Amino acid sequence: MQRAYEVDYCVSSHFLSTHPSSHFLSTLVAARALPDRRYALRNNRLSIHHLGGRSEQREIASAAKLADVLENQLTIVIPDRAAFEARLRQKQIVET
Repeated sequence: MQRAYEVDYCVSSHFLSTHPSSHFLSTLVAARALPDRRYALRNNRLSIHHLGGRSEQREIASAAKLADVLENQLTIVIPDRAAFEARLRQKQIVET
């Protein structure tokens, strides 16, 4: 174990948020942990990992349904939902 300094996190955070090869620039990623389950979203695939080991996955077919998942299950506020849904379709994260 080595001590981590704030600068260590700043450099990696900057790289991950700005470098063209970073998957955070081309992939929709979100997660939320609850006492009995964990939600993990990658693009349009939602995984739900339940306490005890059972997992389920589903694909989300539309921008509106994906926005619903982000707002309702992951409790993420989308300030401009129409623009967000248009961007999802433009990036082909969901079918158009």
